[in-house]
Amino acid sequence: MALAACGISQASPSDSTDSDTTSSATTKKIPEGSRVDIFVPSDGITLTQNTPTNKWGSFTSAVTKQLEEEGYASDSVNVTASGSLKDQAQALEQLVSDVTADAGDEGASSNSDTHDVVLLAPALTLDSETKQFGDLIGDGSGHLEKASTVSATLTADQQEEQEEAEKSIVASSAALRKAGDTIVLVSRHLPGVVADGFVKTSDAYDIGALQANQLAKKLELSEATAQNPKRIEIVIPKESNTTISSDFFRGVWSVLGPYFKAGSVISGSGRVTKTSSAASWKRVLLEADSATTAQAGFEEILDASSDARSTGSPVKLDGVIASNDFLAAQVSNVLKDRGYTGSAADINPEITIGGIVGNITGNSDLNKDKVPSPSAEEDSPSSSLNSGDDDSDSDSSSDEAQQWPIVTGFGSYASNVQLVVSGKQWLTGLENRTALATDVAKACADVARHAKLTVSKASGSYASSSVTLKGHKVAVITRSLVGVTGSNLKTALIDTGYVSAADAGL
Repeated sequence: MALAACGISQASPSDSTDSDTTSSATTKKIPEGSRVDIFVPSDGITLTQNTPTNKWGSFTSAVTKQLEEEGYASDSVNVTASGSLKDQAQALEQLVSDVTADAGDEGASSNSDTHDVVLLAPALTLDSETKQFGDLIGDGSGHLEKASTVSATLTADQQEEQEEAEKSIVASSAALRKAGDTIVLVSRHLPGVVADGFVKTSDAYDIGALQANQLAKKLELSEATAQNPKRIEIVIPKESNTTISSDFFRGVWSVLGPYFKAGSVISGSGRVTKTSSAASWKRVLLEADSATTAQAGFEEILDASSDARSTGSPVKLDGVIASNDFLAAQVSNVLKDRGYTGSAADINPEITIGGIVGNITGNSDLNKDKVPSPSAEEDSPSSSLNSGDDDSDSDSSSDEAQQWPIVTGFGSYASNVQLVVSGKQWLTGLENRTALATDVAKACADVARHAKLTVSKASGSYASSSVTLKGHKVAVITRSLVGVTGSNLKTALIDTGYVSAADAGL
């Protein structure tokens, strides 16, 4: 166990030390006795396929495999999954005790060549909406200094227990870092924990922006006008975690907001209008604690449309942003019952995720490629739906009204794969678990070999940026979200082992 905390270097073309670090990382052996301790939340019991692909167990398995490929001994990688923050705090206390005992028994200098890593994903309690995005959903590097993680929905006793657990984890991580361990937070922050690295996974805002960005391109919204607007509904499950709901809507609104304001996109139900803002997220919530309530909620949205001819008749609808795959499946069920026909393949078939963002290596940022601005054509005074009035172009033909809309979701559920294959759900997505596991393993190996995390702008580097917190640099490891449609589903989900060919009906 090394007795000096590991630093972080900012690589540059003139920095020969970092260049040597990068070039020699694959040739220098992992020092014998080097250790990686991984602390994550428990997956919990899954009794249905209606769950996201990315689970903590899958992530830790991928990291362990990559660590062994980097040269770590199999018995030097330890994974602890905890059902609560209290359990996780106790596990970390045990690690501190073990490390302290080893240092006392073996002497301070006996393990001076080893530089160990603790990967910590705080076992915070998540509500059902958050879990529907996948276990790896994060809160972003900007939240690392947030004041508290205690949820307002917890009882007084639960809040006290969580606060005590947080204090314990802060103390344990400080003790481990003092002993020479490198602390890397994964996915979520924990106030007071001083970390050397942060594995930044996507948050609800990123997921909302992904769906809206790709929907806008698929529907060619830049060509829409107030005289011939596209009709889009946004649906988010109603849950206790209002931050997740509002963040998702803000991500959607960052892309679609200008189109609604220009009148080139409207909501037939009137839930979103041209006077709406990023703060209007409560208007698009619907009860979705079961398939029955979710379907009933979406039926109400369709029935509220200004051109609804009668209950059960199709109304013109171009797109539906459903925040997760569970909700997307319920939307698809309602559309089928209402008589919508066709699939996403019938709408701008040349526009696919593959053509927009390339492959799934994670090197392309799905949110950097901005959607073209709305058409400059003046708003039509007759498009009163844009200002919130319940009136619109009800003369759309029956054939147009029955065309299956573009439906988006997230989570890459095994239960939804066949919907994506058929084009009933055009888009799903997930965190690039495999690429993140590779990056994390490279970071751990860099610490073991060179006692530091390397930040480099070079292509393929595991950390291409850092943030400074209270004068301390934190290396940021991140990958772009993977967008999946029928055109790249095999390479994105099946060839990578995320889902089976049987799940896809192939």
